[in-house]
Amino acid sequence: MSEPSHRRDFVRGLVLGSAAAGLCSRATGEDEPKKAAVVPIAEIEARMDLILARYGDFLDEAARKVVKLDVESIVRRADALRAFELTNADEPFPIFVPYRSPLG
Repeated sequence: MSEPSHRRDFVRGLVLGSAAAGLCSRATGEDEPKKAAVVPIAEIEARMDLILARYGDFLDEAARKVVKLDVESIVRRADALRAFELTNADEPFPIFVPYRSPLG
C-alpha cells in the first residue's frame, strides 16, 4: 500500500506537467494559427494523462470529471495568455493605490 499523497505533491505535478506541455507544444514547430486550434485539446489530454497516472487511484469518475473541467478552464486561460503578444520592452502594468489615512 502506498503512502497517502499530499496536496502539495498534486500541485507540484500540475506545475511540472504544464511546463512539459509548454515545451512539447513549442518543440513541434507548428504555425501560430494551427497551434491555437490544436494545442488546447492535446494539452488537455496530456495534462489529464499526467494527473491520472499520478493520482488516478484516488479519483472516482465524478472527481475525474471535475478535474477535467478544471484542467480545461486552466488551459483555455493559458491559451488566451499565450495569444497576447508581448515584446521584450513591455513591462508589468503597475497599479498605484495611494494610502489615505483616516481623518481625525
